[in-house]
Amino acid sequence: MIEEVGGKPVRAAAAFTQLLKEAKVRGKHAVLLVHRGGNTQFVALPLSE
Repeated sequence: MIEEVGGKPVRAAAAFTQLLKEAKVRGKHAVLLVHRGGNTQFVALPLSE
């Protein structure tokens, strides 16, 4: 489950999409906070043109 994008909470799929669009405008990657299998970690997601 993706909990945050760029330090902002993700509460719905539409919010996730909007936060990714905002991250793409600001730079070349987005930092996601991901909870999977009982572990939480940050993941850098490259955003290509």
